[in-house]
Amino acid sequence: MSFKTILVYLESELKATHLLKAAVRIADQQGSHLIGTFIAHPLEPYVVHASEAAVSAEIIKIRMTVETERAERLEKLFDNATQPQNLVPEWRFDKNLLSNVSAAVMEQVRSVDVLLISAELTNTDNRNAQEHIAHIISHSSRPSIVVPEDYQDKSLGEFVFVAWDGSRESSRAIFDALPILKTAENVWLHRIKSKYEDKQHGDDVTIKLADSLARHGVKIEMSDSASSAQKVGEEILICAQDRGADCIVMGAYGHNRMHSFLIGGATRYVLEHSSVPLFMSH
Repeated sequence: MSFKTILVYLESELKATHLLKAAVRIADQQGSHLIGTFIAHPLEPYVVHASEAAVSAEIIKIRMTVETERAERLEKLFDNATQPQNLVPEWRFDKNLLSNVSAAVMEQVRSVDVLLISAELTNTDNRNAQEHIAHIISHSSRPSIVVPEDYQDKSLGEFVFVAWDGSRESSRAIFDALPILKTAENVWLHRIKSKYEDKQHGDDVTIKLADSLARHGVKIEMSDSASSAQKVGEEILICAQDRGADCIVMGAYGHNRMHSFLIGGATRYVLEHSSVPLFMSH
């Protein structure tokens, strides 16, 4: 089992370097088909809207020229990063200026094994950046690897910290991450005990999970700790750092409000403060 097809969403040149480092490392390890994609930014921020005003052909032409030039620069970065490597590169450019970027990303994700995305996106308000990423993670049909900007390419997926709390999201993330877990040098399965009765799970559940992963050839070390709901995210990062983890596997937690996914405090904290890539599923 491996990630045969990986998609990396390159939004801008400023965000490309750390993403390409992570994407190439994973794709090289897995012998993957690596797809780099750039999606033309929508016209809305550049058009003065009136009630029924149509976008002129000239505006579309100018905007497309700008986006095509950006795509060409990103394609060059992608080409340079992927040669020579143990992977098959493919470049895509979505030229639909009227498309929603999140929707376009999620459409492409449906046909791949995993998505790589930056922990910060430049075309979003800083206050909503994590919500935008959470929207993509929660609505995507495949798992995501969220890469922090300070990722240095020392290693990825060799020393993996798994945050486990017995939830559906956590379980899905763990089994989605099997291609990484099976090739890792060390995997720490860390049980996070909750003080809330409805979220508690017994030791036997964790042992059964470890046994199941062992059948896949995953080498597991187990540990546990208790934490308040307000400090779960902080605890995850401290424990992962203490073990020298280069990747964290966890569920993306949140709740629906008006049919829109809003991330919980622990997920938000980890997204904002993690210095290592996060493998997440919802």
